[in-house]
Amino acid sequence: MEIIYILLSIIIGLGVGYQIRKSMVSKRAKDAEMNAEKILEDANTQKKEILLNAKDESLKIITQAKDEETKRRDYLSKC
Repeated sequence: MEIIYILLSIIIGLGVGYQIRKSMVSKRAKDAEMNAEKILEDANTQKKEILLNAKDESLKIITQAKDEETKRRDYLSKC
């Protein structure tokens, strides 16, 4: 009879251990997924900022080029 109790205890212990391990793995997977999503959000935010800065810089360069072109045309028309 003791052998049956021992076997039942081992089986129950293995079942409980399996469930605990499964729960821990599931939590780690969720944490990793949330971390990955946060990294992607940060990367997308940085990408948007870089694109906006690049657009602003290109507009400044275009404006400067147009101003310089206007000045040269004015100078050439005066000569």
